[in-house]
Amino acid sequence: KLAQEFLEGFKSEKKKILAGSVEVGSFFSTTLQEESDNWMSHMKLRASPGHLKRCKEILKNFNKTYGRLEPNKITLEFLSTLQKQLKERKGKRPETTWSNASVNRYTEVICAVLNFSASQRRIPFSPVIGFKKLPKRSPEMLYWDEAEAGSFLEWANQKYSDWSNKNKFQARQHYIVYLLALNTGMRAGEIWGLKPIDLFFEEEEAGGTIFVRRQYNAVAGELAPLKGELNANKDKSRHVPCARELQEELKTLIRSNQIGRDETIFQAPSRKPVYHDCFVDRFQRDLRTWTGRKIRFHDMRHTAATLMLSKSIDVKTVSEIL
Repeated sequence: KLAQEFLEGFKSEKKKILAGSVEVGSFFSTTLQEESDNWMSHMKLRASPGHLKRCKEILKNFNKTYGRLEPNKITLEFLSTLQKQLKERKGKRPETTWSNASVNRYTEVICAVLNFSASQRRIPFSPVIGFKKLPKRSPEMLYWDEAEAGSFLEWANQKYSDWSNKNKFQARQHYIVYLLALNTGMRAGEIWGLKPIDLFFEEEEAGGTIFVRRQYNAVAGELAPLKGELNANKDKSRHVPCARELQEELKTLIRSNQIGRDETIFQAPSRKPVYHDCFVDRFQRDLRTWTGRKIRFHDMRHTAATLMLSKSIDVKTVSEIL
């Protein structure tokens, strides 16, 4: 019912615009390049650095060929043809092609530009209303069982056992990152933004507490508030339990690498926070050497949640930890 009401309102508005009773810009007084620039200038106030970077690359590529066209040239037929062309492009590996999700990300940006221009009355109406994206399958949520997680940690503990070698910054901390992710379910950005001032350790056998207060945004190269609207206030945080073994490993890492209270715990040789894409490359190499079942780095968060539930921790507590 709501969709039908919207379409009827849209048709009525379109008739008024075409009849000239509403003051709007003309399709012929602008170009796709101009509308893209206008959209990007507004998006800087609304979007994350990572999203802006992706949009900028898409529009740069698109406008090389089509930037001089008037917006009304981007018809539904045009976008359908573009979908087909993108699907035939080679992926990162020569034997692969673009996924439906990748094609959709590309066309979504173009549609967003034209829809925004129409909402601002820069053009009479959006020529892409009714465009259908390609169907996509949600990625499978993978996780390790307790035996797999234990096997991987045991393997990593042996591989990264040497604290004394010259590359200690990139040695033992790899194991500690894995241990941290599988014990706490912290997101990658939250791990890279962790500082010694966030750790509250008890001398008791139970371990301590980690306060999660920020995340590291690799695209912007800066620390940022946690994900989610509830955490938009930078003073917001959550806390997760820290097992005794993990507590001792973190203490030793901080002491061994002489990490200041307000520095990030996990660092590159430059003492800057770890760049996630580089660490993921290391993680994938480790998985191949370990020879166990392959998962994504983010799936260690799923594994942590699954293991907590398997230990009879109630769902609400697991939800709050995550």
